[in-house]
Amino acid sequence: MNLTLINNDTIEIYVKPRDDWHLYYNTYVENYTLNLTWVVNVYENNTMEINVTFNEPYEVSPMRDGERDELILHFKDPSLYFISAKYLIDLHPENRTMKINIPK
Repeated sequence: MNLTLINNDTIEIYVKPRDDWHLYYNTYVENYTLNLTWVVNVYENNTMEINVTFNEPYEVSPMRDGERDELILHFKDPSLYFISAKYLIDLHPENRTMKINIPK
C-alpha cells in the first residue's frame, strides 16, 4: 500500500485546546498556531503508526494546572483504507474519532 495516500483527505488530525484556553491565555500570541504535520510511517494489519510534528510544541498544553490539550484523530472516509479483512466492513461511526491528552 502507498502510505502517502493516507493523508488529509482520509484522516483529520488536529489539536483541540482544553477549555478554549487559547482565547484568553495572556501569553498566547495570535500568530502562533497549534498546527501540526503528520505522516503515516507504518500501516500493517491492525496497527498504524503516525508521526506527528507540532509546529510550535511549546504552545501545546501550556497550562500549569495539569489540564492538557487533546489530539483528535478523525477518519473521514474509512471505506477507502480502513476495512476489516475478516468482516469486510469499515469502521463503525462511533469508532471513527479518537482522542488523547497531549502531555507537556
